[in-house]
Amino acid sequence: MKKHVLLAVCAVAGVLPWSQSAQAQQVLGATYFSVPNGGAGTPDPDFQRDPFTTPIIAIGSGLGPNGMPIATGGVSDIGPGSQLTWWSPTLNNNVTQTGTGFITLPYLNNAMFPPNNTGASDASAFETAIFKGDINLTGAASALTAVSFHLTSDDDSLIYVDGKYIGGLPGVHATESTTITDLLSASDHSLEIFYADRHTVGAVFGLSISPDSIMVSPGPTPGVGLLGLGFLVLAGAMTRMRGLLAR
Repeated sequence: MKKHVLLAVCAVAGVLPWSQSAQAQQVLGATYFSVPNGGAGTPDPDFQRDPFTTPIIAIGSGLGPNGMPIATGGVSDIGPGSQLTWWSPTLNNNVTQTGTGFITLPYLNNAMFPPNNTGASDASAFETAIFKGDINLTGAASALTAVSFHLTSDDDSLIYVDGKYIGGLPGVHATESTTITDLLSASDHSLEIFYADRHTVGAVFGLSISPDSIMVSPGPTPGVGLLGLGFLVLAGAMTRMRGLLAR
């Protein structure tokens, strides 16, 4: 019982005390944005335009001063510091932040429509999103762990670990899937995934991380305070507690 009380207290405080298990909890914080869709007259040159455009992003490149991916060309929305601006109302006045939330992995959403995955289509606007979390490998048995990111998207998805681009599915395309594997040290690592739907044919995002014994906790999400995160964690702790008591 003392262990259960400790879990509840730590959860409210925003602390994640769980040890890694056969099926660890994997949760990412989400920040959602929208870009207007005006058909051929869409105000943003990278959305709903032919020919389709693909950002040029080098493997190992970092994030810019505003936390956006650094692109060396291929698209129009490249702002100060060579930053791709599809997720920044500050750098791109066509972008509006619409909300925040959480996603639990494994995740697959075939309707990434604004606002915040609740719309019926992208006829009026396109959705972009940033998903953030922290990968906990502090208690890993070996110095390096092969972590695989199984990614599905329509359109762009870009994965960053510790602020470095490790791969993705950039460009306007039908639903595609890929697996990207990175060797990570026995410590904590930041994870950021940038998603953008840019054409009115499909809007899909999916992600799973293996091995599934790795714990992933939500990164900082604008508009979600520590107390709110604590109650999210508390709900998970209470669910596990009920399962233990039922045994």
